[in-house]
Amino acid sequence: MENKNTIEFLNNDDAYFAHKALSASQIKTYATGGAYDFWKTSVFNPDRIETPETDALIFGKLAHCMLFEPAEVEKRFLIMDWGTKTRGTKKHEEAKAANPDKILVSPDEYQKAGRMLSALMDHRLAREIIKDAYCEVPFAWTDEQTGLPCKAKIDA
Repeated sequence: MENKNTIEFLNNDDAYFAHKALSASQIKTYATGGAYDFWKTSVFNPDRIETPETDALIFGKLAHCMLFEPAEVEKRFLIMDWGTKTRGTKKHEEAKAANPDKILVSPDEYQKAGRMLSALMDHRLAREIIKDAYCEVPFAWTDEQTGLPCKAKIDA
């Protein structure tokens, strides 16, 4: 069976996130949470409400960026001590408002992610896999069988 799907490589994150399509994350949401959870967060739902990011999600984004796109860390994140470990304080919210294009992380979170990635890179096999890899490659296509627009980002 010949695959007639055409893959379109997307230039950057902005193009990827602006592309309204079914993603691997959405498929995982459907598989683990069911149709209701999928629809609540789906880009196809016109009444979708953005869910606030948790500390764990922010930390995961930081670690992921540090590992796969280290040149992007300074563009995407602002390392700042807002006085407590809790987000949502007045100082945190003011800094967030003053830097709407940045994700705020504490110095502790940044150092913890750095230690975690250092330990990972000490592992010979992990280091070999990541070394010289093309990372965070975004692309899109239309599924031939369903006609659904799809997209994915390959870590490495």
